[in-house]
Amino acid sequence: MEWIDPHFSIQTDTLAPHKPILQQYQKKSFTPKVAHNVDFETSHSPGVERPNLAHISNMSDNLIVSTAGAFASSQNHIVSHLGYVSFKAEKNISSCLTLLSLLAQKIPAFPLNPKLPDPQLPIALPHCNAATLLLTSGTTGTPKIAVHSLDNHLYATRGIDLTRNDKWLLTLPLFHVSGMAILFRTAVFGATLVLSELPLLDAIIQHRISHISLVPTQLYRLLQEDPHRLAQAKKHLQLILLGGAPIPKALLEEARACALPIVTTYGMTETCSFIAIDGVVAPGRTVTLIDGEIGIAGPTLFQGYLENHALHLPLQNGYFLTKDLGCWKDERLSYKGRKDRLFISGGENIQPEEIEAILTQLTRGKARVIPIECPEFGMRPFAFLEYPDALCIKKLRSLLPQFKVPVGFQPLLEPLPK
Repeated sequence: MEWIDPHFSIQTDTLAPHKPILQQYQKKSFTPKVAHNVDFETSHSPGVERPNLAHISNMSDNLIVSTAGAFASSQNHIVSHLGYVSFKAEKNISSCLTLLSLLAQKIPAFPLNPKLPDPQLPIALPHCNAATLLLTSGTTGTPKIAVHSLDNHLYATRGIDLTRNDKWLLTLPLFHVSGMAILFRTAVFGATLVLSELPLLDAIIQHRISHISLVPTQLYRLLQEDPHRLAQAKKHLQLILLGGAPIPKALLEEARACALPIVTTYGMTETCSFIAIDGVVAPGRTVTLIDGEIGIAGPTLFQGYLENHALHLPLQNGYFLTKDLGCWKDERLSYKGRKDRLFISGGENIQPEEIEAILTQLTRGKARVIPIECPEFGMRPFAFLEYPDALCIKKLRSLLPQFKVPVGFQPLLEPLPK
């Protein structure tokens, strides 16, 4: 694959780094290969546990796309469909090589969450410029299948430059676009992709990690670690990409007070990971606001949703509307909340995320605000708190106008109320 830098390497807890990935695996028969009519009941190597493969339907003629050694040693559940291949994606070398092998042969790959039951997958993928299929996060309900081209992924690597000496720890799953973006980024720039089963801080220190991507929960746990060991990790850390969920202001302030190299990101599956870094729109992305809603265009924008055996790309005036509300502050994009969560109370607009952000900062825990029916005002806000605190609730009244103060509070139970 011409887009992969020849110095790209994968490092694990037991595998040495800085050896080009293709050279490293040619000696172990890991080179990408297409095997036809393979019977895994009889063809696996002696002494190697047979992989957990499902019955292979046909893509043309009982085609199994494999990276020979990777599949032989993996526990991936790999199924070929009409036009694409799905597999259970772990954060391990086997899954990374499975994905690379499929990309090398221009066969669309659909990595799935190994901890969840198999979703109802489409029978066929229509002929299109597809490289990957990914389930969206399902923010607004049932997850959709987003289809990306190889060019989508390659353009999305722009915005962060790496060197061949950099090491990016795979902290996010390959079945999410943020995890897949780490693989593409390291491959394009010839950096090292690090796979580790160690606890996060141990992995950063042992492997001398220079770059990581975290969600707020991971950052919160990292900040609970021993300060001396955290200082040791900072010696090599150059960049922490933080995103994937609303970021509590107090958490961000604490991280920056610790001199962690944090940059915040805003993005989504449909745009191949981040759109903006610290509010600055990244190269290859075009952003506009339409009635306060963030609209995206550009070469990182996905090919469309796979619906009823066809691709559907909903655009308005050439832009994909995200259902996110935003505004410009000093020429930086600022996320305000979900358009579909806004509700009206007595004629006033209420954005639940605004209230949640303040409650999270006050209580240092998760918060969820939902509308409940009210005969007088139509709807009123109601809050669920991970750590209910009477004093914090009292303080909330001095920080918000009365119509935004929740009319009630209850302990938050997982899953979060919607």
